[in-house]
Amino acid sequence: MAVALGILAAVLGAAVLVILLPWHLRFRIRTSPAEFHAELRLLAGHAPAIPLTGGPKRDGQPPDKPKRAVPRRAAHHVGQARSLRGLGALVSGVISAFRVRNLDLVGRIGTGDPADTGVLWGCLAPFVYGPGQAMHRIEIVPDFATRIFDMTAAGTLAIRPDRLLGSGLRFAWVNRGMLFSKGAA
Repeated sequence: MAVALGILAAVLGAAVLVILLPWHLRFRIRTSPAEFHAELRLLAGHAPAIPLTGGPKRDGQPPDKPKRAVPRRAAHHVGQARSLRGLGALVSGVISAFRVRNLDLVGRIGTGDPADTGVLWGCLAPFVYGPGQAMHRIEIVPDFATRIFDMTAAGTLAIRPDRLLGSGLRFAWVNRGMLFSKGAA
C-alpha cells in the first residue's frame, strides 16, 4: 500500500511540475525552400525534446476527398458568439501565456512596385527597429525591384500551461450554462 501511495504521489508531483513550469517551443521556419522544424521541451526546457515536425509525405496514398459542405444557419452562430461572456479575458489570458524568448528573423521582402514595398517596409519598421532588440535579431531588407518573400525565422517560444489552463477553465466556468447544456440548440 505504501508503494502504491508513493507511486501516486510521484505521478501527481510530476503532473504538477509539468503544468507549473513553462514549456519551450523551439522552431525554425523557411519560406524558400519551404521547411518547418519544431520541438517541444517540457519542464522549463530541461526535458528531452519532443519533435513536432511532420514526417515525409507518402506518395502511395490517394488524396483526401473534399467533404461536402453542410448548410448551417449563420444567425444561430452569431447569436451564440454574442452571448459568450469572458471572451476578451480568454483571449487576453491565452496571449499572456506565450512569451518570445529569442527570435532571429532574416529575410528580403518586395512587392514588385517600389511604392507598395515602401509602404510595407514602413509598416514593418517599428518591429525591426523597435524595443526589445537585445533578445531579438530582426534583419529584413526591402527589395524595391523584384517581387520576393524570402524569410528565415528561428527562435524559442515559452508557453505557460498554467495560464492557458486557468484561462480556459475560467471561460468554461463563466459560460457553463451555455457550453454544457443539452437544451436549446
